[in-house]
Amino acid sequence: MTYLLAAAGLTVLRKMGVENPARLVAARLDKHAERCPPPSEVPELHVAEVLGRRLGERVRLELAATDTPESVVAARLVLLCARASGVAEPLGFYTVKKFAPGDYQGVGEFLELAVRKLRAAGGGYVSITSGFNLEAVYLALAGWLAGARVVYVDEGGNLFEVPHVEICGLPKELGRFEQFIKISEILYVVPKVFLGLTVGVSLLSNAARKGLIDASLAVLSPEDPRQGVFNSLSPDPFVKFAVEEPERCCAELNTVVKAARRWDRLFSGDVKAVFYSSDTAQGKFVASVLERSLCRVLRARQCVAGVKVAEGLGRDFYGGLLKLAHLVKTDVYEARREGRLPYIVATGGYKPESTFAVIAAYIAGALGVFYIHESFNDVVMLPMVPLQLREELRRFAAGQATEAELVKALGVDVVHLREVGVLEGDSISRLLAELL
Repeated sequence: MTYLLAAAGLTVLRKMGVENPARLVAARLDKHAERCPPPSEVPELHVAEVLGRRLGERVRLELAATDTPESVVAARLVLLCARASGVAEPLGFYTVKKFAPGDYQGVGEFLELAVRKLRAAGGGYVSITSGFNLEAVYLALAGWLAGARVVYVDEGGNLFEVPHVEICGLPKELGRFEQFIKISEILYVVPKVFLGLTVGVSLLSNAARKGLIDASLAVLSPEDPRQGVFNSLSPDPFVKFAVEEPERCCAELNTVVKAARRWDRLFSGDVKAVFYSSDTAQGKFVASVLERSLCRVLRARQCVAGVKVAEGLGRDFYGGLLKLAHLVKTDVYEARREGRLPYIVATGGYKPESTFAVIAAYIAGALGVFYIHESFNDVVMLPMVPLQLREELRRFAAGQATEAELVKALGVDVVHLREVGVLEGDSISRLLAELL
């Protein structure tokens, strides 16, 4: 059977109506099996089901959990439901201490354990469908380090494989992330900062609770005809909500405000921000509200915010994500040329979006990532991981390697490389060439 590693998310707790997970940490859970939702409603099981169908066999599922009652109970319930439904062979789960609160040693341990598990299994697959966004980022990194295949399954059951990224210059001991210098501890002058922010729809969900919008409009598919509502909707009430309650209105401003409070010197000088919007009316509306609100909630001496739409994002999985990666990479490079300290705020948006934005920012030399996990409601800054794209891609793009050599080096056929957007015809795709 094929090995699959996934992060334990909290969706299963909501689906099974678990309100007090702490009481179930050490309890027997067998009696809860009858309450298991369909596999398609639990991200970890949905991936296992779709991947197993693609491979023609059940997968062996292992989960990475954080050291919290919620995560531990969620992992146990997912494995219980995997066994009850038969969609996967449950191998168990392991916990990583201190990762969720943002301890650098915890980040290193998370990476190191995931790499060890994948290498022991001979590679296999890594899912970036479940868990919180930065777990997906670091699981993708672990997958690439271990030679595993990184996959994502959307709500419609479509499986996508994420193109491989080569990791270079990583410290020999992954667990020693505390050696990274904390920027906030060495800044003695007021810096210029760049913030790249991925955008989700939490603003609309929270606005619906305040009666500013119908709840049915908070989450829409890109093809939903109700997307047109946002073309004529006034942003003013939403801007007022965001400015008056920035920590409650949405994931993006909650992260920035808390980061500005914790690392005040970073945010007290010259701040330039870009919100990366999906190519939907809903995404553009949310981004425009955040653009108008950000500088009003920061106390920076100078502040400017803008919106960039990633063409195809939300409609074309590979093309949209590559476009997002290109925008982030270009903006981080430009920020560095301007003498700015570049950071990514990855709390908003869906998991592949955050993953691609973070990876592109790391390739371009961003200093770190600001993030808030829903269980802790506290901001963390995760350190830079030095990355580069596969050298074989560079050589092929420069005409120094043949298509056959590229296929042999990457271990996949030409048809697959075209399907995932690495190749366009007989050449490297335009967006990927720009990243190179």
